[in-house]
Amino acid sequence: MLSYREKQLFAVQKYLLDESAAFSEQLCKATERFSGKENFDYALPERPELETYGDLVEYVQEQGYDLYIRAEDILSPQELKQLDQEYAEIDRKFKEVTKLHKADYAFMFAAIGLIIAKQFFLKLDLDSKITADQTDTDFHEKYDNKTDDSSTAKRYYAPMDQIANSDKVPYDVVKNTSKYSSGKETGLGLSPKNHRYRSLGHDPALGLVFGTGNIMTNTATFYSDSEPLQQITAIRPILSYHVSFDDRIKYTNPHITTNASTVRMVKKMIDRIKDEPKAFLAALVKEIRHIRSDEKSIAGIPIPFLTYFLGSDKAQELASKGFNYANLKVVAEQALISEFINFLVSFFYRIYCIWDLVKEADNWKEKADVILHGKLDIFDEVRSRKIILYSNVIASLTNVLVCGGGALLASAAENAELSKKFLEHLDIGGYLVTIRHLYTDGRFIAKVKKEFIRQALDENFDKKLIELQEQTGLDILDDAAILTQNRLQPQNG
Repeated sequence: MLSYREKQLFAVQKYLLDESAAFSEQLCKATERFSGKENFDYALPERPELETYGDLVEYVQEQGYDLYIRAEDILSPQELKQLDQEYAEIDRKFKEVTKLHKADYAFMFAAIGLIIAKQFFLKLDLDSKITADQTDTDFHEKYDNKTDDSSTAKRYYAPMDQIANSDKVPYDVVKNTSKYSSGKETGLGLSPKNHRYRSLGHDPALGLVFGTGNIMTNTATFYSDSEPLQQITAIRPILSYHVSFDDRIKYTNPHITTNASTVRMVKKMIDRIKDEPKAFLAALVKEIRHIRSDEKSIAGIPIPFLTYFLGSDKAQELASKGFNYANLKVVAEQALISEFINFLVSFFYRIYCIWDLVKEADNWKEKADVILHGKLDIFDEVRSRKIILYSNVIASLTNVLVCGGGALLASAAENAELSKKFLEHLDIGGYLVTIRHLYTDGRFIAKVKKEFIRQALDENFDKKLIELQEQTGLDILDDAAILTQNRLQPQNG
């Protein structure tokens, strides 16, 4: 794309070329008539007195030479070829000044090695988790003990001793979830294998509020599967219930006793936070510990908010296929470790580039200041970005080829277990980091290249202005700079 200054220059050059061509044509005709001894009248092309380059540009525009033109409109094929060669030469120079040096490859291969090591040690869990018998056994071992129904609990209140000293939580309730103790229908129908996908306390995000509140108030809050209500309100309704335990020492066998108010439960939690902040902190820690213990269990727990948007059955189905909170954490860890590796490599490469400045510093304080605040040369910064970008792309492609290709070969050999082992090492978090760097580092490099090309074109443009100045005798360089500044300044009104 031509700049405005280039279009001005090309228009002037085109005008002067046409003027010269017209003069040559008339001179040839005059010569023919003179040789034939004919009388002829001839006048040189008239041009008003022009004192500045700006006057020349304005006059050329008045003669119909439009600035909104393409290079193809005003340049010959030879000139276009020369222009392409100039751009190619500028591009070659940019590649030359930003290409990786021999030492740079050491940083790149170090980054690739670290990322591949991360891919080996961090793996997804693709085992099918929803096994009814195993889940039932796991749940009953935790909650089924001899009962001692010797005391009753205060509504919307859990004693501090229960919060701090018991690992049982009220939203693990499955007893009386089809009917209350009184025999009234509840419509919940929870079981050890599905209650985690219905209770808000098992949502890793919402549980920090509702699960903590349930622990502080001995309540359980669940999503309702009332589809007609959801269709009317476009919101998945939630319902809360009071929960009691048979054994007030071991807090075993939790069961629903009656309905509770979700709004009142939250209000009671807030009131208790004000009056007894230690109870809140203990309940929050208990909630986090419970989430951490359940995420790797047989049934697993859903990805945050997934049940709200898709429903409990769909969230449970996806979890059984590996789309659960435990694997979401693995993906996040993959991404964080990849970015940490990128940071380390960039940091040490930066020290390498400014090492001469570090050595010149007089003491350790100054050396540290240079390391932390010293600026990289712009081309060193481009090389740093290239090292990170290339290493992430190579590591990600290697992971796709090895894990994806290995899984396909294992599937072709009907070895499902081996195929699963390959897929467990897919670096999904690393892929996301690679995509981010393709965008951010690619944009940065393109921006630097654009500025490099602009400066090179300006140098070529100034050379052409000097040639035009010699041709016309006008003070073009200063006038062209003034015209460009005036054009870039905002117009008043």
